[in-house]
Amino acid sequence: MTLIEKVKKFINENALLEKGDKVVLGVSGGADSVALLLILNILKPEYDLTLRVVHVHHMIRGEEADQDAAFVRKLAGKL
Repeated sequence: MTLIEKVKKFINENALLEKGDKVVLGVSGGADSVALLLILNILKPEYDLTLRVVHVHHMIRGEEADQDAAFVRKLAGKL
């Protein structure tokens, strides 16, 4: 079973999504939140999802945080 299939199974077994749902994703730029965004983007047509990406820049990690914000903005724009 692929990762996408495992995620679909988990979503369906736990009734996490319904067709036409609007989902707000908090994306930090880290591996876990980016993976979730990419997986839900793949599943978007099947569930007829509207995805919105939110990144909170707390302004406490300097240039590294600026880079995270820019990365998330660019990735969300591509998707």
